[in-house]
Amino acid sequence: MGNGTPPGSNLQTTLESLPDGVAVFTDDSATVYINQRTSEMTGYTLAEIQGMPPLGMALPDEREKIKERHQRRLQGQDAGNRYETTFLCKNGNPLPVEITLSRLEWENQPATLLLIRDITERRKFEKALRQSEEDFRA
Repeated sequence: MGNGTPPGSNLQTTLESLPDGVAVFTDDSATVYINQRTSEMTGYTLAEIQGMPPLGMALPDEREKIKERHQRRLQGQDAGNRYETTFLCKNGNPLPVEITLSRLEWENQPATLLLIRDITERRKFEKALRQSEEDFRA
């Protein structure tokens, strides 16, 4: 099961059964929960992920944008709740992901839930579609 224990065993069962990665961070950037799927997607162990800062898997050139978005969200500004970025897997390979964010309370602390979806296949399809359109126009 994932690192950290979500309040309520039904919630833990649900989070572990999702096909997407799940991470929960408190507002002070403590990682309080990671599901097993996040580990499988990135190649990092749960313990390695637990020890990382929240932006630890994001590509270095993406970190500032993500940090700014998070700060706006904490200040109550609209920062959007879905965006695409790229993680760096343990083996060095890039992993395109879609992040969906939601605010929640975790053990009586304000926190952010991240759903992490691997969009590798979507990106391949989009590339093939663009190529097909270019070929059609030529």
